[in-house]
Amino acid sequence: MATATRRQDGTPSDWGRYLNLLIHRAVPENIRPWYVRRVEEFLKAVRPKSLSQLTAEQVNGYLQDGSSQGQLADWQFRQLVDALQLLFVDLSQAPAGKGIDWEWWKAGGRVLAPDHPTLGKSQAPGAGPRFASAVAAFPLLETLVRTIRAMRYSIRT
Repeated sequence: MATATRRQDGTPSDWGRYLNLLIHRAVPENIRPWYVRRVEEFLKAVRPKSLSQLTAEQVNGYLQDGSSQGQLADWQFRQLVDALQLLFVDLSQAPAGKGIDWEWWKAGGRVLAPDHPTLGKSQAPGAGPRFASAVAAFPLLETLVRTIRAMRYSIRT
């Protein structure tokens, strides 16, 4: 975690600005290091030159990977989404932040159990070449799948 939150001239560093935002958003003090850790893990995995160069697809891909791997509990995944939303929307106002359905990720992007009926062989709901080709032909399908998942229904139903 970033230990120095101020530059030599006394102005807040990027981590200082993020920590100030967490304080302003009333994130409890004992939780703030976890928000920083979630953002650091994201930056380490994606390795962007700058936040403004990231695309919504890269962020969505990272969140999709995080939700399908099942390494985080539901509350930890929501914490990750919240930490990234604060970074992209509130702090940096990066263009990628506007292209992400944050509420869907918080409400419907929860980790599914490995035996969940929608996972099947592909290990990700709606994944696979058949779904990809169908979405290419009918982009509305992706929205439909997200809505079905957000309502906690099975895609097979």
